[in-house]
Amino acid sequence: MLAVIAASMTLSTLIAPVLGGAIAEIVSWRHIFSLLVLLGLSIGAAVLIWIPETNSNTDSEALRLRRLASKFQHCWHNRAFLVYTLTISLVWSAFFLFIVESSFIYQGEFDVGLRTFALIFALISQGYICGSYATKKLVSKVGADRLISYGLAVSTLALMLLTLSSLINPEPISVTTGMFVFLFGCG
Repeated sequence: MLAVIAASMTLSTLIAPVLGGAIAEIVSWRHIFSLLVLLGLSIGAAVLIWIPETNSNTDSEALRLRRLASKFQHCWHNRAFLVYTLTISLVWSAFFLFIVESSFIYQGEFDVGLRTFALIFALISQGYICGSYATKKLVSKVGADRLISYGLAVSTLALMLLTLSSLINPEPISVTTGMFVFLFGCG
């Protein structure tokens, strides 16, 4: 179920660059930011109005500082929590670093146009969707912990090969393929 939700959320990273690139050819980036603010406020209002609270067991003490500190302390002493949290944090840090740098890499270093960059970024995002779909199909056969290990191995190997190819002969195809495989492993 989580794999399906994650794949669904990834659609935004697939659609956003293509749509944003098309809009950026018509209006300035400032207009896009204004549109995003209006969209965010509209979605926030819609959620408040039409989506009811699902937690029927509200706890008035849940946000007390002492209670929160106790819960955080429990988490910090749970080895499994720390390993999973550190792993996912490092993996997504690598992806967000790519998000930040990808336009400079493709448009600046590889001289790729805005529309082509948006399509490449959408293709790379497909790696995560494909990985999430594979996870959904394999998790019951392989087991979650083993599948996480396999995914981490695939992602690590992809980043190592991406780094090596970038040092030897950086090309758009090697960066695109490396990031696609990295995100497949993340899925």
